[in-house]
Amino acid sequence: MTYELLNNLRAIAADGDRIGDQDSRVIDAAADLIEQQAARIAELEATDKQRAGFDRCFEALGITDDRERSWSSLVIAINDVVERVSGLEAARIAYASEFPPDAEGLPDVGNIHANIRAMKKENERLERCTQTLASIMHNNTVAMQAAWIEWQYGEGPEGAMAWIENTLDGPGLIPESDEPFATEAQAYFDANKTELK
Repeated sequence: MTYELLNNLRAIAADGDRIGDQDSRVIDAAADLIEQQAARIAELEATDKQRAGFDRCFEALGITDDRERSWSSLVIAINDVVERVSGLEAARIAYASEFPPDAEGLPDVGNIHANIRAMKKENERLERCTQTLASIMHNNTVAMQAAWIEWQYGEGPEGAMAWIENTLDGPGLIPESDEPFATEAQAYFDANKTELK
């Protein structure tokens, strides 16, 4: 409505034949006042939008006490958020650096979750392997203990060797006669043992 009135006044002022010089000046002054009022309303609307923006920021930051709602408290809170985000970014790069780099040789921050999932999957596979190896080691130890018991309290050395032979024969681990040191026990052991690291 204000702009419509302003346009009507300007149209009248432009028609100098219908009004006098003094009336034209009054109309121009009124038009200026209406323009100033429109600018002031726009300013107030912008201030209201700004205030609403501040209110949203304070609300998001959990600042509810009106006495704490100031520009400086907002700046401090924003700086805290920026510092936390910087810390998270540094941690993200540190985590990503634990994995192979991206195509440009930089920490692959875009694939952290995929890398962690792959690492968990590999860890689960290694746990299964460890459990399998622990079971094999346990069963071999129990077989040797049973062989010793057989030797001491059962059928003697022949019965004991049946335990050892069954333990090796099942998975196909009895040495072939043409293997190096196949007929020399200590030399065979020394050549085939694994050194602990």
